[in-house]
Amino acid sequence: MKRILLSAFCLLLSVVAVFADDVITVNTGSETSQFAINEIEKIVFGEDAIVVKEKSGTETPFNYDAISEITFDYVSTGIQEVSLPDVLPLEAEGCEVYSISGHKMNPNALPDGVYIIKKGNKVTKFIKR
Repeated sequence: MKRILLSAFCLLLSVVAVFADDVITVNTGSETSQFAINEIEKIVFGEDAIVVKEKSGTETPFNYDAISEITFDYVSTGIQEVSLPDVLPLEAEGCEVYSISGHKMNPNALPDGVYIIKKGNKVTKFIKR
């Protein structure tokens, strides 16, 4: 599971590497390390650890078992604003509503959360607040 998460981390790193002010924080429980994304040359996934190799030549290893959290701080997404409706869209009446985990829901008794609305071949995400 950790390898999958760390692979996703590497993929996300390659997507956001162009932003100079972005920072990756690796927390091992006993120590917190921060790396500016634009200063990272590459990340190597070994048998027991990942190694963050910086452009300066510094290499910082992290054992998989020691990593408790990896966060991306100030990561720019390029998305300025997303508007989402707070009420079930009118065109969704008579549709099937599913929870994000795939369970069919009663559209008249939805708690706050993220849902998927399906009508025919059209599928829409919906957030109820």
